[in-house]
Amino acid sequence: MFYWNMPVKIITDKMILQLLEEYKNTHGITMKDTCKKLGVHIAILANIRSGRQSFTQKNILDMEKLYPGINFNYLYGKEKNLLRKPPVNPIDLIEEGVRQLKKRRKS
Repeated sequence: MFYWNMPVKIITDKMILQLLEEYKNTHGITMKDTCKKLGVHIAILANIRSGRQSFTQKNILDMEKLYPGINFNYLYGKEKNLLRKPPVNPIDLIEEGVRQLKKRRKS
């Protein structure tokens, strides 16, 4: 077993816990609700906080489905934005461009 990757996992676990705490404060979804939706016992969170256990890959994938606005690649250091950017509708971009052109013509 390789232990060199263990600290990264612990950091990821801590980041997920912080993220869930922040999400709880902003959206009112409690950790207990999250555990219930994931199908895990709430006691697992205490084990994760103490470092005796980690979130499994399945837990993380299920969390991605529960919280679609969160960018889980951020937790692994693959991307710099915590929140996913909403998809941009090309028609909205064109309409915005037309509005800006009309403003320029008026001034």
